[in-house]
Amino acid sequence: MRIGICGAHRTGKTTLARALAESTGLTLMDAGVSAVFRELGLEPSRTLSFADRMRVQDAILAKYLNLMAGAENVVIDRTPIDFIGYLLADLNQDHYREEGASQWVAEYIERCLEAARQTMSFVIFVSPGVPLEMAEGKGLVDPGYIRGVHWLMRGALSDSGVAHDYLPTSYTD
Repeated sequence: MRIGICGAHRTGKTTLARALAESTGLTLMDAGVSAVFRELGLEPSRTLSFADRMRVQDAILAKYLNLMAGAENVVIDRTPIDFIGYLLADLNQDHYREEGASQWVAEYIERCLEAARQTMSFVIFVSPGVPLEMAEGKGLVDPGYIRGVHWLMRGALSDSGVAHDYLPTSYTD
């Protein structure tokens, strides 16, 4: 059993993953997305160039695949669906003007969808609802941005073919 917790940042994914691991005996895995940004010398709340966005997205997916290789009976606090949502939320028209950008984006999305299908038994999608709190090294804390990321992830998840269910916004404790 491999359960992924999916959703925008600052929605309680890691807290939920920790509680689920404690109550079920599953092993908690931390996708460590913030650590990837730090390792690359990048800030998650800043706008990135297309080259930096590609670097970070590739590194995040590689780290995830490495963590999930051979993993069983785990719960992880991010999924490849999250990676799709953030990629799409953070690109703008100028990024798509870069040579090869459209093809790279399409291929990255397909790699993430395939990774989700191969590594997830079930995904729990967490809706925004908990009070937002700033934290160093975390993504932009803006309700509009978080809601946009949420809807991009929801669309990707519904198209993924991965078994999933939704935690409503009203579930905040």
